[in-house]
Amino acid sequence: MHSALSIAATLLVLTAAFSYVNHRYLRWPTTIGVMAIALILSLVIVGLDALGISSPRGQERALLSSINFTDVLMEGMLSIL
Repeated sequence: MHSALSIAATLLVLTAAFSYVNHRYLRWPTTIGVMAIALILSLVIVGLDALGISSPRGQERALLSSINFTDVLMEGMLSIL
């Protein structure tokens, strides 16, 4: 089972990588660039699933099903506030 800290760390690393790609190549406003890159990555994963390559989608489902939303929200994210 993934802890709230490892999920937050993964999201932070992905956001930093997306932000770097946006700053280096796209040069869009940060919020728009990061969201556009995340949308493109999501569409690529859905496209791979449609082509029969379901490994990334299976990993996504395993990660999402391992998250206890109440614990992550109450003990992880809201405790920072």
